[in-house]
Amino acid sequence: MITSTEALNLDNVPERLVVVGGGVIGLEFACIYEALGSQVTVLEMTSTLLPGATDEFIAKRLQSILRRRGMVIQTGAVVQKIVIAGDALQVYAGESMFEANKVLIATGRWPNTSGINCADLGLRISGPAIVVDDRMATNLPNVWAIGDAVGGWMLAHKAMVEGRVVAENVTGGRRHADYRAVPNVIFTRPEIASVGLTEAQARASGVEVKVSQFLLSANPRARILGDTDGIVRLICEVGSGRVLGVHLLGPYATDLIAEGTLAVQLGATADD
Repeated sequence: MITSTEALNLDNVPERLVVVGGGVIGLEFACIYEALGSQVTVLEMTSTLLPGATDEFIAKRLQSILRRRGMVIQTGAVVQKIVIAGDALQVYAGESMFEANKVLIATGRWPNTSGINCADLGLRISGPAIVVDDRMATNLPNVWAIGDAVGGWMLAHKAMVEGRVVAENVTGGRRHADYRAVPNVIFTRPEIASVGLTEAQARASGVEVKVSQFLLSANPRARILGDTDGIVRLICEVGSGRVLGVHLLGPYATDLIAEGTLAVQLGATADD
């Protein structure tokens, strides 16, 4: 059994790989090893892949693409035990058993704050994460925290946004962290990129929304590349046309999301 750390250093490609966890890290490694020739099985305990990481429609679309390629994906699968059986591992989830040469445990990472002695310092924490306000200030004067240590999305560019907020505030500013325009990119095959609200989040907030979709199978560049699996989804406010969210599935989605990020950040409309 391995984590994503060991998965970067294998000296051979496992014939059969079971990935426990259908989140960002699990699916990225599933796609890597599938491309290298592994028969990959993904077991996710929730009802959909990528829970909370992207628009649910996009997640379901990716799931159908991966299954069409031959990847085994089982949602609602809670792993009860993993048993060594000779040269193989047997993974039991519900009524099913899956055999593998390697099992990648990709059920999430925790902030590593164990060496700070938060309790002795009086630093407020929630679980392993340091608690901060929207200015990234902790409960202690002149102590700030950013990045993975405060939980949330563990993304380098999210930490950079928070670092800039702190840099302004420690020099007398009153800046607040605004995560609306922080994109989330997922290097699956095809790629996924999202920014702003999902359709479900927008509707839950009480906003009347209109969803526009465009299939990449109708896009000339995608057809020339021979990579037409994908879709563009815009979540817009009815009336104003303001772009609330942009969700992409397809080639170069992680590059293209920069334009969607700018649209959300500037409050641009669909016409813009």
